[in-house]
Amino acid sequence: MNLRARFRASALLRWIASILVLAVGLGITQTITHVQRTAQEERSAQVVQEFGDQFTDRVNNALLPSYYLTHSIESYVESVDGKLNKQEFSDLLDRIVSHSTNIRNIAVAPANRIAYVSPLTGNEAALGLYYPDIPAQWPAIQNIIASKLPRLIGPVDLVQGGRGLIYRYPVFKNDGSYWGLVSTVLDVDAFLEKQAAIPVHSQVDFALRTVNADGSPANTFWGNPDVFANPAASIFTLEPLDTRWELAVAGPALDTQPLILTEIFGIALFHRLSCVHAHSPVATTP
Repeated sequence: MNLRARFRASALLRWIASILVLAVGLGITQTITHVQRTAQEERSAQVVQEFGDQFTDRVNNALLPSYYLTHSIESYVESVDGKLNKQEFSDLLDRIVSHSTNIRNIAVAPANRIAYVSPLTGNEAALGLYYPDIPAQWPAIQNIIASKLPRLIGPVDLVQGGRGLIYRYPVFKNDGSYWGLVSTVLDVDAFLEKQAAIPVHSQVDFALRTVNADGSPANTFWGNPDVFANPAASIFTLEPLDTRWELAVAGPALDTQPLILTEIFGIALFHRLSCVHAHSPVATTP
């Protein structure tokens, strides 16, 4: 083989080798970016699960005192068959509220008219309120009375201002006749913000909605409602005090900057290597 033929064959081999170097380099680069992407996705899923589990547990546990306090008041009223000493009962409510957390106020309504509110300061507008005069609340109250079972309702717009979650407990006298209603009110926004104070809180986007009796979604009442439309969001079911909510949680967005930098660096590096290999001097023999 003459010198020119050997030169052409060697050049062809160098170009083939350089293309192989570039192809292998691109494959390695894609593998690295895939590993980085997978690590981010796994971390995002971990953060979502952590927030959803902790928030669910915190809400359920934080609402339990509302049940016990409301039930204790209901039991007290039943024990005296609805015959309350006004001053004594008012003092009792004040002591209960002063030792409670998350509770905005407690209202007691004999014959559906609020006669006792604690604390009174800030809740004066609720005193004397007659539930049948509130169309937005009365149907739910009627259902509670008919079922003879307590229920968490809301959020509802409060007459005294703000929004509240209300745990209502119907009270019946010894003869089985309806006496009235005990209601424990929580400031819904302050309550939920407190429960959401989880270390990963700032890394996720979330929203909470109620669920109808037939299982269909109802109103989104807290958080970013767009999260429910996010196909990547995870849905958690909460059942606080026998009601049902759904929590949607979306993890942090994919950080594409390190992926792009890895691809740019990888492509540049292996392109440079392939070019060096393609233009390396040809060894010839005399």
